[in-house]
Amino acid sequence: MSWNLFGSPYLCAMNYSDLQYGRVLYGYENGYKTVNTSNNTTVEGHIPSGSAVFTQTATLKDAEIFTVAQPTGSKSGDAFENMTSLSLAISPVGSTRTTDDEETVADVLQLNAVESSEARTDFDMGADGVKWMAEDRPQIYAEQNGGRYSLLSAVDKEGSVQIGLSVPQTGTYSLYIPADCDAYDYETVVLEDKQTGTLTDLKAGAYTFNAPQAGDLNDRFQLYFNRSVDEAESNIRVVSTTAGQARVLGIQPGDVIRVYNTQGMLVEQRKADATEATFSLPRGIHLFKVTTADGDVVKKAAVR
Repeated sequence: MSWNLFGSPYLCAMNYSDLQYGRVLYGYENGYKTVNTSNNTTVEGHIPSGSAVFTQTATLKDAEIFTVAQPTGSKSGDAFENMTSLSLAISPVGSTRTTDDEETVADVLQLNAVESSEARTDFDMGADGVKWMAEDRPQIYAEQNGGRYSLLSAVDKEGSVQIGLSVPQTGTYSLYIPADCDAYDYETVVLEDKQTGTLTDLKAGAYTFNAPQAGDLNDRFQLYFNRSVDEAESNIRVVSTTAGQARVLGIQPGDVIRVYNTQGMLVEQRKADATEATFSLPRGIHLFKVTTADGDVVKKAAVR
């Protein structure tokens, strides 16, 4: 595998759809942007005139030649548009390191949750991105099958992803969804800190944690996310029709239900003995983590 830098072979902008076949592109405009053109050859976006992008290339040959169509004369979409559905970032809290536009330096992981039938755990050369590490700044990546990735394009929307971090020094850091990430179609984006036992919905706010030592922080964080679906399509759901009570439906005997408050602290844990369970809880937002025989499901609900 190698990296290549290329731009338009013409004296004008090049649309992503001008490429002979899809690939993952890495451009830079106020931060790195990842574009996956392999899912749709007509994806909007372009490489500006005089600019270029990086791409990963894998071949057993000494060289690879591909065709770029002659431009039609009109630019498509935005340059280096972020095409993934969800981004997570890490940055030091109170950091004095800033970019030229005075924004805090942050590292970003990109994920795209899909239907369970379309999800995969193997690395796709044309759609996923390998994480390239830098030792002088905090790094975030997805861990899967022993690899570190900056982009996973087909994770199970009802599953979870193990999140790895690497920090250059001890201190306080923040994990959050960047302001420019459009995550409207995700019902929840829940981060579990296994060390403290807390669950935090990153759509409601950032999670701040302390790194006791420099280096890799693996097997500490797990990410759960649910794409918004019709209630009828979801096997497990939480409803609150009575003040001070929440009912968890669609469960099976033996499932373990854990309830967390808005601070991410565990407030109640119970093993189900029926297909539903009722909890007496204070009014407000709660997270319900249900451990089933097939894995974990996280739901967010407002108690009346």
